Amino acid sequence: GAQPPIELLRQFLAQGGCYTIQKPKFQQVIDMSYALSLGPPGGGRNPVTNRFMRYFNNIAFPDLSERSMSKIFATLLSEAFRLQRADKALTEAV
Repeated sequence: GAQPPIELLRQFLAQGGCYTIQKPKFQQVIDMSYALSLGPPGGGRNPVTNRFMRYFNNIAFPDLSERSMSKIFATLLSEAFRLQRADKALTEAV
């Protein structure tokens, strides 16, 4: 089916902006980044067209175990504390 909000976003990406409603004047969007997160179709979610998805890089990964997620989070948090020169007791608690 039609997905007008997706088509509006696609127009922003393809043409760099859109036309205003009051006066037919093109409004350019400058220095804007887009980050999207999508779930698989189903449960009220519709598939997104390839026409829209061609503007993005797709990154997918399998579900991680609780142990893997804890290790990744602890590593990132420890490094952030180290860079901020946080209290050593706080860094070691992670």
